[in-house]
Amino acid sequence: MEQYKDKLKKRLFFLTSCLILYIVANCVMYVYVGTKGNVNITNFIQGFQFGIGFVVMALFVYHITNYVSALRNEKKLKNIYIEETDERKLMIYQKSGSAGMTFAIGGLAGASVLAGYYDTTIFFTLLGACFFVATIRAVLKLYYQNKY
Repeated sequence: MEQYKDKLKKRLFFLTSCLILYIVANCVMYVYVGTKGNVNITNFIQGFQFGIGFVVMALFVYHITNYVSALRNEKKLKNIYIEETDERKLMIYQKSGSAGMTFAIGGLAGASVLAGYYDTTIFFTLLGACFFVATIRAVLKLYYQNKY
């Protein structure tokens, strides 16, 4: 269990670093890039960027608090360890290709946020691709959960 604690501490450091970098990058982009173009489209894109940013930061904070509380409580630590090493969940995750698809969804969402600062056509194209990949992942995950 000590090895798992060390693993969680490394994850905690990584998540905290990513959260700080993400906040700094968002502040720089909002200050650096001004509003331009069609007001309705620009407001939609800015709302999307704010929403994605809020969700990402909320996920970082959720995982950070979850890991901190697990490091302080042996029972929570054991529950997280059991949840992460559950063989059924791992098999479903592998069968549905979730590792690659998660990376693709994150990359497409991040690229669409960045593209929103420059071009609306690219923004909507990347957003559509992101929703398509997310839909495929959800369908595969549901299929394999019902199958196994």
